Amino acid sequence: MKHIITGSALFVLTVGVACATEVQKFVRDTHGEFAKGEARGVSITEKGELRLAPAVKKVCDLPQPIIWSAARDSKGSLYLAGGEGKVWRVGVDGKPAVCFTAKEQQVQALTLDDKDNLYAASSPDGKVYRVEPDGKSSVFYDPPDKYIWALAFDRQGNLFVACGSKAAIYRVGQGGVAEKYFASDEANIISLGFDKDGRLLAGSQAGGYLYRFDGPGKAFVVFDSPLNELKAIATDAQGNVYALALGEGEKPAPAASAPTVPVMPPPGARPEEKRPGRASELYRVHADGYTETLWTSGDERGFSLAGGPDGAAWVGTGDKGVIYAVRSRDEISSVAKLDGQQVTSLLSAGKGEWIAVTSNLGAVWSIGAGRATEGTWESEALDAKVFSTWGLAHVDGRMTGGAKLAVSSRSGNTDKPEKTWSDWADAERRGDGFALKSPPARYLQVRVKLGGAAMAHAPMVDRLTVYYAPRNLPPQFTKLTVFDPGYGLQKMQQPEPPFQATVDTLVQSGGRRDPMDTTRKQRIQIQGQPGLRLATWAVTDPNLDPMTFDVYLRAENDAAWKLLAEKISDFYVSFDTRSFHDGRYRLKVVGTDAPGNAAGKGLSASIESNAFAVDNTPPAITVRSAQTAAGVLTVSFTVSDALTPLGLVEVSTDGREWFPVLPAANETGAREQEFTVHLPGAKSAFLRARDEVGNVGAAKAGTR
Repeated sequence: MKHIITGSALFVLTVGVACATEVQKFVRDTHGEFAKGEARGVSITEKGELRLAPAVKKVCDLPQPIIWSAARDSKGSLYLAGGEGKVWRVGVDGKPAVCFTAKEQQVQALTLDDKDNLYAASSPDGKVYRVEPDGKSSVFYDPPDKYIWALAFDRQGNLFVACGSKAAIYRVGQGGVAEKYFASDEANIISLGFDKDGRLLAGSQAGGYLYRFDGPGKAFVVFDSPLNELKAIATDAQGNVYALALGEGEKPAPAASAPTVPVMPPPGARPEEKRPGRASELYRVHADGYTETLWTSGDERGFSLAGGPDGAAWVGTGDKGVIYAVRSRDEISSVAKLDGQQVTSLLSAGKGEWIAVTSNLGAVWSIGAGRATEGTWESEALDAKVFSTWGLAHVDGRMTGGAKLAVSSRSGNTDKPEKTWSDWADAERRGDGFALKSPPARYLQVRVKLGGAAMAHAPMVDRLTVYYAPRNLPPQFTKLTVFDPGYGLQKMQQPEPPFQATVDTLVQSGGRRDPMDTTRKQRIQIQGQPGLRLATWAVTDPNLDPMTFDVYLRAENDAAWKLLAEKISDFYVSFDTRSFHDGRYRLKVVGTDAPGNAAGKGLSASIESNAFAVDNTPPAITVRSAQTAAGVLTVSFTVSDALTPLGLVEVSTDGREWFPVLPAANETGAREQEFTVHLPGAKSAFLRARDEVGNVGAAKAGTR
């Protein structure tokens, strides 16, 4: 049954909390959210449910870290191929032993005929060996190609051999007589399979083609994958064909992937059209040839494929060893997670049981038809963004009489759990929730343990909610700017549009938004006016609390601040300085989050500007001399300003057009500058000067 969050539960959470910031929560209730965590003995269904997974048992560890291929004979013995040319046999006793060693470096493909003869393909410059049940071995076929990637028997007992680096397929009869079945411009043929009618299927590397054959040389491209490598082919009991593709460029291929040879794509592969950003895709080919994409992953690479039970395709992945069951785009479940980094082989063991083989490190696993009796799911490091106190965890789902459920947690201040984190602490049952015992910190990790001895009593979790109270932190200022005089900002007198957001934005933010966003996005207009000053500031609140601001002003030599504006919610202030005494001033902005906290619990922070000049006195112009000789008026004058540097000095001849005059180079930017101008035919000169803050002074020289 679903648990209901009550008011009393929230009260229990907030008692003793030092601040009254709004209670926050982490919610996990989708497959994607649960998949960010670590599941052991727990499956994550496509609906976002945690259930006990199929029972997984390690059969044995292997001395070989990398396993390229696996095959299972009629008696249940398992054969595994890897490096050093070795083939390992794991009997029903679970003990591995080397049963064959090729002269070549690697054995990358295995298959068995109906008499349990083992066929092993070696590379490079390799051969196909036949190893009989008594251990006797011989070369069955020696192809002319450098690499052998896959082997498969058809219903008539013919062996198909897939080769590279010049892609080719050979058909070898029971007597060892071979014929070239297909030659391609592709780099490698790396996978083989058959459809329900027994027609050969093959996958290529470089163009990522899925071929279907109606006879020797009669190939038809069923599907051109957007990825470069058609890694594996499988068919389920209903006759559906599945193909697993890998992409290039996302990250280097792990050591257990094939092919390993560097190859250049052929001219027809159009590699520039291969879409980057996808590590793997799974396709289902319908009977009429229509191909649909069932699964796409940007970070997990698929290494193995099998037609699973109930019409699902099983995909073994790396680098976390997860096995997925895929029924459709909307039905993708995490079946199991194995300790090996890559799941390189999946084999049916009959009666609903499966064998999985992992690489890095090499191991064999059995996956039972029944469910495990217990399992755990651990969340990723949940980031509260600020130092927080942990409250209750609520677990929703189905809990029958025999179901067992436990919650524990640990916390720390690094983004990845490590030895500096607190120890795991069991949560205490409190009403319909679990009271977390981990100490306050920024990050939290939650572990949910499921248990049930019988399927009828197996628990199911479909939602985890963790409540926490962030420590109230003061606003954080990053910048305060006082602009030159002459303009300010004014709100536009029109209604603000309603809050707008996309669904993705709301989902990512958990439904929360910064209450100051409306203020930041308000519509304003520039207001021009002599003496008007504008100050703006940048500030955020770590808790997303609403803020107000007080603005203070003081003269440079005064100790006391004077209130200029109070409890404003804008991120700017405009003020008129025309009535101020000339001098240098400083501005201080004090921000508080009190509107978002209980009385007396708000915190404040402040930022102070650099000194800026208030200058309401125009520059003074002193005419030193004005003389006319030979029809030329020569005027010498001095311009000075007591507080701010001069900006522009202009002269007009007899009141006509104004033209600028320049001071000596070493006086540029000075508050006092000397000028001499020569004005042919002039009887008088009009002089004007503007300082840096816009004050204008004027004078006249000569006679008219």
